[in-house]
Amino acid sequence: MKLADARAILAPLLLASIILVAPPVRAQNAKTYNLAAIQFKGLQRYSQQQGVAASGLHIGKQTTVADLQASAERMSKSGAFDSVSFQYASRGEDLTAVFGVTETKDVLPCIFDNFVWFSDADVEQVLRKRVTFYTGEAPIRGDTIQQIQSALTDYLAASNIPGTVSVIPSGRSFVFHTDGVSIPVKTVSYPGRAEVPQSELDHAPAQIINQDYSRTLVAAFASAGLGAVYGRYGYLRAKFGAPAVALIDPASQGAVTPVAVTIPITEGDLYRWSGVTWTGNQAIPSDVLTKTLGMQPNEVVNLDKVESGFLAVSQTYKSKGYLATRIVPKRSLDDSSKLVAYSVEIDESKQFHMGQVFFEGLPAETAAALAKVWTLKPGDLFDPAYASKFIQTTAAQVLLPGGIKQVSTLVRQDPDMAAAIVNLHIKFQ
Repeated sequence: MKLADARAILAPLLLASIILVAPPVRAQNAKTYNLAAIQFKGLQRYSQQQGVAASGLHIGKQTTVADLQASAERMSKSGAFDSVSFQYASRGEDLTAVFGVTETKDVLPCIFDNFVWFSDADVEQVLRKRVTFYTGEAPIRGDTIQQIQSALTDYLAASNIPGTVSVIPSGRSFVFHTDGVSIPVKTVSYPGRAEVPQSELDHAPAQIINQDYSRTLVAAFASAGLGAVYGRYGYLRAKFGAPAVALIDPASQGAVTPVAVTIPITEGDLYRWSGVTWTGNQAIPSDVLTKTLGMQPNEVVNLDKVESGFLAVSQTYKSKGYLATRIVPKRSLDDSSKLVAYSVEIDESKQFHMGQVFFEGLPAETAAALAKVWTLKPGDLFDPAYASKFIQTTAAQVLLPGGIKQVSTLVRQDPDMAAAIVNLHIKFQ
């Protein structure tokens, strides 16, 4: 359709940049129109309705081009768009505004950490009503985050709950937190527990009992703390549902709000040990490493024992002078047979030898006496355990006759990577 008196102004707006308008355009900016339509081009994440709401413009209201400019600036400040531009076309006294936008890709999910008085659905409803560009996510720039913070603060106040709202950008999400209110966790229950002893789970939540409730903290406890418990009993596919929280006193609105936490558990199947294969080991035979690891065929897998076994393997290498050995285990679960196998890649690196030993903090004659009874000589294979044994046994026999009784020691290893030697500094304090 051909528009009479059609005029269009393209006003690109990048973030918060300012456009200088020539004098003839200023006159057009002052002219008042009836806003007949608002259109958006480029919306994907957001809806046309959200765009119209964010514009602050209203169909049927008297509007100027300056109002369109102000609207574009307002939308840009939200952070939802990397760029905002507008065009308008007039027909008589009616005006159609068309905004062109490029939505930002820089958004993060929002987590509401301890709003225990409300359900997640309640919080969602409030924010979607109050904050135009809240979608469960929020742009990392602009004022949308402040709008969410303000809406939550008002929600607390309207519910007669003391406290303020802070926000922490964690790098992967925005975490909104109620401050100024104590929310101690008093009980933790585990629906779905069957095979793992209740006593084990009763000891597990020590780090969160009587601490202020935090959704992120409790979720981390479920993943790490409960995961470790189930790993000790061979339930390697155990899953922990999203924690739920409930007020112990449903009417609680005061400065102290005790809560009960529930963490659903799906235990899964029990897994047993299948075996281990080693690659890259030259100094120590595979059968010796397997024996050192300590797991037996068909034994229920205990991840604590497995971890201790790999630590023992590492210590065995160190006792033979291989201080820089890298041990990289990979776990494989066979869900059909319920067996666990490990493949372990070993990079033995250099074998280190003893360099010089220096006894510090002692009279020269005492240090010389210790050096005489030090049996790990330059060129010997370096044994990192030798220094501790020497201090606990041989050194005392030299120090006590010299009148040196209660002392503490600090052992510092000074490796020379190029020469593959370790110099030791033993300081007596």
